[in-house]
Amino acid sequence: MFFQIPVLAWLLLGIAAAAYGPSRYVFRYIAASPSRRDVTQPSEDLAWRTPAHFALSFGALCALAAFAIFIFTPAAEQFARSPSFLPILMVCLGAWSLVTVVQGLVRRRVQPFARGFYNTYERDGQPKRFWASLVWNALFGCLCLWLAFEANEDATNQSLRDRCYDEKNAFPPRVDIAACNKLI
Repeated sequence: MFFQIPVLAWLLLGIAAAAYGPSRYVFRYIAASPSRRDVTQPSEDLAWRTPAHFALSFGALCALAAFAIFIFTPAAEQFARSPSFLPILMVCLGAWSLVTVVQGLVRRRVQPFARGFYNTYERDGQPKRFWASLVWNALFGCLCLWLAFEANEDATNQSLRDRCYDEKNAFPPRVDIAACNKLI
């Protein structure tokens, strides 16, 4: 069932999932504008409403929109078929995970890479969950980086195997022999 869904649909679903948090913040930021406040109601706490977080969320939404447009171009299709696609994707995911570990140590607050990104644990309030989430993000980041290097090595060997076995007779015999020698 999952294999029948096109890759572009999965990418768009992932983009929509990634855009959920920033779009929710942008909507709340605009909806809770002090100029729209009802003067007959008591004032509400707007400490969460910062211009820096708004700019970051809006920038993330713009980047995700640009990425959603980019995935429909021929350049994106060519890049997705290249052997370096998976290693680059894994390095980005691993680096992002390790950056959240460093940010968690500095800010004393972390979001685990599990069941969405809506759970936030603070070091002082929930120390066990904070450290467990920090360790989980670190292990996930290291695993992604390790898998990226393994996938890169496998992609390099795959191109050599393709040239060595040359089932379609696309390469001259010299190239086939050189690739087989390098593979051995």
